[in-house]
Amino acid sequence: MDQILLSSLLQKLVIDNEKVCLPGMGSFVAEEIPSVFLDGGKSITPPGRRILFKSSLMLNDGLLETEYAAAKELPLPQAREMLMEEIAGLRGELEEKEEAELPGFGVFRKREAGQYFFVTDRNFVAAPDSYGLETLTLKIKTEPAATEEENRDIENIPKKDESGTVDRPSGEPHAEGEDIPEQEDRGDTSVETLPADSLSGEAASGEGKNPEPENSLPNQEAVGGPVSKQAETREEKRKKTRIWTTVLWIVGILVIAILLVYIFRDSLRPLLEKILYSREELDILHRSGL
Repeated sequence: MDQILLSSLLQKLVIDNEKVCLPGMGSFVAEEIPSVFLDGGKSITPPGRRILFKSSLMLNDGLLETEYAAAKELPLPQAREMLMEEIAGLRGELEEKEEAELPGFGVFRKREAGQYFFVTDRNFVAAPDSYGLETLTLKIKTEPAATEEENRDIENIPKKDESGTVDRPSGEPHAEGEDIPEQEDRGDTSVETLPADSLSGEAASGEGKNPEPENSLPNQEAVGGPVSKQAETREEKRKKTRIWTTVLWIVGILVIAILLVYIFRDSLRPLLEKILYSREELDILHRSGL
């Protein structure tokens, strides 16, 4: 039985075609593994492949038979017969010893229920394009702290007050083209005194004129300011209430889900094992008594 030739052909075909059938037993499938972030995004693993054996895929694609005939330099019908003899010997060894090795590729093992599973050899490279790639550590870029000189320059930047006047340090000259605020002339503080006759005349002349109507409307900003602040405060309280209500609902649902999983853990165990582990990993766990 030429298991070395059979193993080398299976390795080549599964790498080139991502699937190859082993007639009468099942099919080898190459499954892509994407890159994964680890350590909270500080490192990333390279992409790769893993080899799975699926006994449910029994449809013969003819790839192995064609390659076997070319390697043996035999007609296809004769090569097919020899290949089936090789596979029959492999299955016989598996039934007798409960495992059969394909050198350099992996090992077939038999389950208690009579099914087969395949454990890939550690040295087998399923993704030649990714061979040699290692886990990449990512460096987080941090902004350098500002120096004392930069902080001093920021503090010395002129600021404008509400009236638009640039507030400069005392003694600092104004830049060319900058508007210079006019200073109030406070030198003349005298008050001109008018004669009493002129005052009475002005009062008499003003009796026939209608006084200017006073603005009876209140300042909208003064009235609307506190009201708008109260409305904003109430809206913030409503938002906080909605957020806390949502958080409490989520926590309650999670607690109920955890309790249900714990209560029905024995019933859900087969389903969880199928979701979390592959067949090879389950077999290893069962053999370890876990």
